Amino acid sequence: MAYSRGVYSKSGAYQRTQFFVANSLGNCEVMVYDTADYNGRPVNPSFHFDFGTSKGTLAWQQLKDNGNTPAGRVVKVAQFTVTNQVVDGLPLTATTIYRFPTSLNTAIEGVALSSDGGRVAFSEEHQAVSTDPWTLQVLICAVSAPATSSACQASLEPAFTVTSTAIAGGTHELTIGLDGGNRERIYFIYRPGSASVGIADLVAVDRIGFQDWTPPNVVVDREQQYINNPLVGDTKTYLDTPSALSGTGSFDRILLSSRNGTSARARVDIFDTAPIGGGLTHDVGTGYRPSWTMKPSIDSQALNVLATKVLSLQPSAVQEIHLDGTLQTSLPAQGYGVDSAN
Repeated sequence: MAYSRGVYSKSGAYQRTQFFVANSLGNCEVMVYDTADYNGRPVNPSFHFDFGTSKGTLAWQQLKDNGNTPAGRVVKVAQFTVTNQVVDGLPLTATTIYRFPTSLNTAIEGVALSSDGGRVAFSEEHQAVSTDPWTLQVLICAVSAPATSSACQASLEPAFTVTSTAIAGGTHELTIGLDGGNRERIYFIYRPGSASVGIADLVAVDRIGFQDWTPPNVVVDREQQYINNPLVGDTKTYLDTPSALSGTGSFDRILLSSRNGTSARARVDIFDTAPIGGGLTHDVGTGYRPSWTMKPSIDSQALNVLATKVLSLQPSAVQEIHLDGTLQTSLPAQGYGVDSAN
């Protein structure tokens, strides 16, 4: 798994973000990259690791590019190899694969690697000038080996674009489902015209092969699945941070973090996209920014979930949720956001 951790001064001021990788027990944390730069706040990394080749990839958004260029949102990638359970070549170097023009009022909202590590999707909002409507985009491009900005630029394409005076707070976080390289689906939290991303639905855009991306379709309707569900009885549901488990010939399973109104308790829910027998499984555990793990520490025979215990800029305990039972345990790792090499 990989996670980020903020570094703070004695006065509590945020200074930088560090990224760590650890084994499934969380007891072998290795700091692999330090932004060494003001980044605004800790950010969620997206993590891919190929157990066959022992090669890993981290992707994230950053406010500035290593402090030596004008401020401007960037998407960065760090790649590494593990030999005899040791990360080679520390500290890692990172490549900026996409840079937004500094003339735009820009905010990058989420970055996600595909399940094969070969594609990266990211969302951003921008204005040409402060009086213009906001444009929200979800973009996707290739991650080469080694990562280069030219490879991303050559393959860059918009999967979703909308212009509005009332953007729904951006996509906030997103995830990619990939079926054998032929079908791609990008999930994100969004509701057109909504004043807040917190009351948005989980939607998806799809494409088969090199066809055009479909318009967004609602995968989980917040009102239908939560507010109108008497078993849950939510008065106002906030959805956040989807995570897709995707494989060839199988239906996607989506993790969601949800809260009832302003409750501090975050549930972890699972949505199965299968047309028969699919649906939403409420409250399989608690935590924020959930991620599937294929290398669980609780039950080696089952898929489990990793999540952070609390929603805070300060480091939070990383927890593992046992989906075959009621066990939920804290791992010896502290982070802001965790992602598993699923």
